[in-house]
Amino acid sequence: MKKICIILLMIPILFFFPLTIHADEELTIDKVEIYAEIDENGVMHVEEFFTYTFNDSFEGMTRQIESDVRNFEAFLIGNAPKQLEVEKDDDFFKIYSASENETKTVRYQYEVHGSIEKYVDVADMTYAFFDSSSETDLNNVDIWIQTPAKTITEDTNFFLHEDGVGSWQISNNQFHYSNPLLKKGKDSYIRVVFPANQLSDTVSLTKDKEMLDSILASEAEYELRVANLDKNISSLNPILIGLIVLTILIGIWLYMKHPARYRGNKSDDTLLRLVEDTDPLFVKFLDAYFLDSKGFLTNDSFLAALFSLKQRGIVTLEEVASERKEGDQTIRFTWKDSSGHDLDMADSYLYSWLFTEKDKQGEYFLLESLTAGEKASDKEKQKKAEKFQNHFKVWSEFVLARDAYYKVRTPFKPYPWLTILFTFVSFGLIYFSTTFYPISETEQLVIPIVVGALAIISVLFSKWKWVSVFYFPIALIVHTIGFTFTSATIFVILFYLLVFTVLIATPAYSYSNEEIQQLKYAIKRAKALFHKEQYPVEADPIKMEKRLEYAVVLGKGKQYAKLCRKVDFAENITPAFPLLYNPDIAITTFASHNIAIYTGTSGGTNSNTTSPTGGGGAGAF
Repeated sequence: MKKICIILLMIPILFFFPLTIHADEELTIDKVEIYAEIDENGVMHVEEFFTYTFNDSFEGMTRQIESDVRNFEAFLIGNAPKQLEVEKDDDFFKIYSASENETKTVRYQYEVHGSIEKYVDVADMTYAFFDSSSETDLNNVDIWIQTPAKTITEDTNFFLHEDGVGSWQISNNQFHYSNPLLKKGKDSYIRVVFPANQLSDTVSLTKDKEMLDSILASEAEYELRVANLDKNISSLNPILIGLIVLTILIGIWLYMKHPARYRGNKSDDTLLRLVEDTDPLFVKFLDAYFLDSKGFLTNDSFLAALFSLKQRGIVTLEEVASERKEGDQTIRFTWKDSSGHDLDMADSYLYSWLFTEKDKQGEYFLLESLTAGEKASDKEKQKKAEKFQNHFKVWSEFVLARDAYYKVRTPFKPYPWLTILFTFVSFGLIYFSTTFYPISETEQLVIPIVVGALAIISVLFSKWKWVSVFYFPIALIVHTIGFTFTSATIFVILFYLLVFTVLIATPAYSYSNEEIQQLKYAIKRAKALFHKEQYPVEADPIKMEKRLEYAVVLGKGKQYAKLCRKVDFAENITPAFPLLYNPDIAITTFASHNIAIYTGTSGGTNSNTTSPTGGGGAGAF
């Protein structure tokens, strides 16, 4: 049941109370002796002796007991036993006893209530004194359990469920479990089944039915699963290896054949000319576009829109003196006569949003007007940023409604079928594993139901990539936590990692046409050449001004401005070419870190298997 809870909550953390801050070698638990006696009321009285060796300074010890524990007390064993201070936090106990470079033995005593289930014929207890949450290795562990009759009758049964090397025997009318080394993080469950008449009549029935035969059958199946585990794993491994090879081949095929992979003309001359013939705003949009997400516009996209209007002859830009700070410069955008130009809703909204000033040259705005200024209060900056964002949101919606922006991608039809295939395979692996791994009947029932429900969700939403992120890691956790770690577990982990990689790396969409695909590749190539400062230059100022605009749009204005300074132009550069006239504009005024201040201020952020009980571990702090 505890494994099921971990799977349901998806918490791959086995140490629920990480209070042990010292390295294992600084604390060793040399010996553990536990004496447990079940009384006629179904209460288990426990006395434990822990021998610790401290190789450093500690404040005390810890003991975790995941049960209904009452009357927990701790005593330091010595010439005169000393009761120790105990602090309880849910199932976790801190026992205060300062220790430094010494060995000491501590006795714990407590009562465990509610861990026994009573039926008509038998009483049943499945209990773990230590389980996977234990933080420390336990050496020389001995546990004695005595039933209410204080004698072991023929109809008393004991069963051990663990991954370790522990053993048990009947000694002096007690169950005796022994383990030279119980490793941390290992489960060790002990099941005790004894006649129900050993309990008092005042103990109520869990179920009014006989359960002995069912319990014995369940334990016989469990033992059979343990005995045949290696054989079944040997049969499973070749299947897993085949699945791994198949997944690799599918991944290679997808890489080679996916329509999103550009296979056309890769000539730099052709690609760069394509970029320079494309609207700057669309270039900006595609640069940030990912096939597996809807398109969006970054906050500095309005600058690309202004360059677009400039190239269409609707807007001019020039460097002018700042109105805020003497000696500084800013950029003025002036709206010219737009008659004869085909303006859509996005263009018109940009005009009404930004071009709010007017003089004899026409309607204009200064780039610096979009910010509140260095001396403004945080409240003023926030207000200015919110105003920008409100306008930007409306404008970007108009832009994204354009056909060219809306119809960029089309679904990659094999992707959902691929997701469905891997989903069925993973569910099949998990279901098959429940048929032979030594797990409880409850786990045999619940694991397929839970994973099956998730698999149905994965199939229903197979075209969405987030399903891959959601379902397959969960399936991996189920395999690694829900079942015994074997050689097959390694192959399972590898298989799931490959599946996850293939599904994440494979775009669920492709570009709607070859032109968009080529343009996306061309933008990627142009951006790389700008970054490496290898983008072509020439003496024509008109072409260079335009190229510098694209460099700014792609966030590489600084790199290309350096090349522009080295060009010996055929004619003198005048303010008619403001970016070439003063390339520093491309480095500072249009830099992305300056544009970022338009978006906000620096102020803040907005069955018949008994449910096991017990469990826990021991350590120090």
